Amino acid sequence: MNLPRHRASFLWIGTALLAGCGRQPSTPPAVPPAAGRSTAPAAPQITATSAGPFRIGMTRAEIEAVPNMTTVPIERKLGGKTVKLISVMQYGLPMVVAELDGDRVVSLQAMGETYLGPGGVRVGLKAVQVEQLMGPGEVERGPVGAIVTFAKTPDLRYRFSSRKAGRRDWASLVREGSRLEAILLQPSRETGAR
Repeated sequence: MNLPRHRASFLWIGTALLAGCGRQPSTPPAVPPAAGRSTAPAAPQITATSAGPFRIGMTRAEIEAVPNMTTVPIERKLGGKTVKLISVMQYGLPMVVAELDGDRVVSLQAMGETYLGPGGVRVGLKAVQVEQLMGPGEVERGPVGAIVTFAKTPDLRYRFSSRKAGRRDWASLVREGSRLEAILLQPSRETGAR
């Protein structure tokens, strides 16, 4: 390609200018976060009375107002009594099921794998992993799965999958590879929350 000299010079100058347009002025690097701190948002915490933004004592309207959540009211018959529940999902994934007494939450089942329980326990962990964090559990009889308590968290109960019906012991749940399905927040009657 034969271009006049002044046009060729113009192309080289234009190319050089364009190449420099993407450069940023020299700035010092950002200060890294302090050791041990993460810039990622903290996982929602589970305590004896709350699971992330959900807490014992909330009203139905407060649950339905939590952003980015879908709620589905459910009624179940248990022992001849009708129990009102609200299933809460985020992007189609179950987060919590709240049991209502009138218009107030009296218990919660945390099922979201993003929720962080005491000692680092999360839904979806195998029994052997939970044992490493919490120690051995004590198995109670449960209508679905195995209900387990741990000495470290006497105010919480944990529901594990179980292939066999009836009362199981902790060692058998570990052997069969049971997974944590939900963390149950059910305050005792003595606390007045129920």
